[in-house]
Amino acid sequence: MKIIKLNEMAMDKKAAMNRCMNLAKNFVKHFDKIYNDIDSENIKHWAGEMQGWLNDILSIILKYNNKPLSLQQKMDWFFTKGSNSETLFPDNKTEAEVYDDFINLVAFNNDVSQSLKTLELME
Repeated sequence: MKIIKLNEMAMDKKAAMNRCMNLAKNFVKHFDKIYNDIDSENIKHWAGEMQGWLNDILSIILKYNNKPLSLQQKMDWFFTKGSNSETLFPDNKTEAEVYDDFINLVAFNNDVSQSLKTLELME
């Protein structure tokens, strides 16, 4: 029997997917704010909120296998809200491409601020 840490959330697959997709709305919305208002004084705040939502997703443990979400599940359910970047940013192909680069970085380093800095979207 695996002992679950207090900061982990054991969920069935459907609950995990719903949690990810609900948090994804704000994650994508905040990326859009940062991308479209690069000079805002709120970027660090928005990045901090994004990191909090990401940390929430990273703490999910699936009940059926006692493992965290796979990279594919994080990509499908959280980073792209069950869609793709072109659908998330239909009016701005460049933003969709930058978002793809951003989520590829974040998916591997789990650090929103560092990923934004790498893409020169944050100082």
